[in-house]
Amino acid sequence: MSLSDDNWFPNKGNRIELVHTNDEHTKLSPGDKGEIIFVDVEEADYGTYYIERIDVKWDSGSNLSLVPGEGDQFIYYPKEEGKDA
Repeated sequence: MSLSDDNWFPNKGNRIELVHTNDEHTKLSPGDKGEIIFVDVEEADYGTYYIERIDVKWDSGSNLSLVPGEGDQFIYYPKEEGKDA
């Protein structure tokens, strides 16, 4: 099984919306949207997984990556089968 088989985990190509970031240098604001271009997933103990980093191509042109373990919060929207996000 691949992690990309399930919509419970963000994947490349999903749309994403910023809820919160601790990065005080970014011009991004809550509600800004973009497309996920890479998800760095690490395996933890007992076959569980966690997201280390999400690289995003933001609609505003920013290339800020999100780091959930550092307080970044987001909503992602899985692609519907047969549709582009």
